[in-house]
Amino acid sequence: MGQWNLDREYQRLLEEGLAAGDVMIRADGPDHRATPRLRLCGGHVAVRVEPEVRVVDLSASGIAFLSDRTFHPGDMLQVILRGTLAFQVKVLGCAMEETNADLLEVCYRVRCRFHDVTNGKHLLVLLKEMERGNAAVSGD
Repeated sequence: MGQWNLDREYQRLLEEGLAAGDVMIRADGPDHRATPRLRLCGGHVAVRVEPEVRVVDLSASGIAFLSDRTFHPGDMLQVILRGTLAFQVKVLGCAMEETNADLLEVCYRVRCRFHDVTNGKHLLVLLKEMERGNAAVSGD
């Protein structure tokens, strides 16, 4: 068995995600993320100040989520993913989005950055392995 290699595992994750249509590579999106974004199965995370928020996307450089409350650029948040993976992020921006024009409902798209890309790669590879393990257990 060969030695585990983070960059190789991350590249494999991106290739599988591209083939499945779960990876978005866009530099022109609202947050101009430098690394490819992945859709997440069961895309909810707990943020220390809220019970749960919905993940928009996740990349090696950061995470974007929808929240009922606003956050300020520079805020440091502890994010808990899948109830077990905790990590720190720095808020880069927060923008109001209309969710239902008829009812005047809004939420906030919160864009955050990981401390470094290596931490983000570790997180993404670990999440993918957890999804594979759950699929194997459930027989999917």
